[in-house]
Amino acid sequence: MVAVVTALPESRSEHWTPFAPHGWAAVGTAASLLMFSFIGWEAVSHLAGELRDPRRQLPRAIFAALVVVVLLYLGLAVATLGVLGSGAPSSVPLADLMEAGLGAPGRTITAVLAVMLTVGTMNAYVAAAVQLAGALAREGASSPRLGRRGSALGGLGAISAALLALLATGVLGTEDLVHASGAAFVAVYVSATAAGVRLLRGTARWAAGSGFAAVVVVFAFAGAFLAVPAAIGVAVLVATRRLPARGAHAAPCPAAG
Repeated sequence: MVAVVTALPESRSEHWTPFAPHGWAAVGTAASLLMFSFIGWEAVSHLAGELRDPRRQLPRAIFAALVVVVLLYLGLAVATLGVLGSGAPSSVPLADLMEAGLGAPGRTITAVLAVMLTVGTMNAYVAAAVQLAGALAREGASSPRLGRRGSALGGLGAISAALLALLATGVLGTEDLVHASGAAFVAVYVSATAAGVRLLRGTARWAAGSGFAAVVVVFAFAGAFLAVPAAIGVAVLVATRRLPARGAHAAPCPAAG
C-alpha cells in the first residue's frame, strides 16, 4: 500500500499506450504466471480445526484475505504500469516503486519487508500442508505414515531441501519452478470449483461455475507445464490404489470432535 500511494504521483499516461503491447494472447500467459502470486490465501482453510468457531471465523478470514489481496494487487498493477511502464521490464518492480516514492531507502525497506513477508507465508504454508497431510492420513486417503507425528513435516522438509539443491546447482530455474507450482495450484482450483458446481446449490453454485470457467481458461495457458499436475495426478492414483480399504486406518479427527 505504501508503494502504491507514494509512487502513483510519478505515473505517466504514455505508459498505458499501447494497452496490450504484446497482444491479447500474452494476457493469458501472464495470468498463468501471475497465479503464483495470488495462490495461498485459501491455505488457511486447512487450519480450520485450530479455530474456536470455524463455521463463523473461516468464511470471514477467507473473504477478508480475498478482498485485501485483490485490492493490493490491482493497486500494484496500476502503479507498476503507470510508473515503470512496460518498455524495460523490471525484475524487482516493488523495490523500484518504493524507490520512486521514497527514494533510495525504499529499496532497503523493501528487502526487509520481503524477508518478513516470506517467513510469514512459509509459516502458514508449512502448518497448512502438515495439517492437510495428517487429515488425509486419518481419513484413509493417504499413507497412514503421514499421520505419525513429524512424518509429514519431515517429508515436506525433504522435498523442500531437494528443490533448493536443484535451484542452487542451476539444474532448475526459478521461473520454471514458479510455472510448475502455479500450474499445480490452478489444477487444484479447477478441481475445487468443479466440485462446487456439483455439490453446491443456488447462488453459490453459479459462483463456482463462474470460477470454474475462469480458472480453466488460465489453466490452458500453462502450456507444457500442464504435465506437472498431470504427473502428480497419475502418481496419486497409483499410490491410492495401493492403500488399504478406505476407513481401515481412519481415526476420529480431534478437530472435528
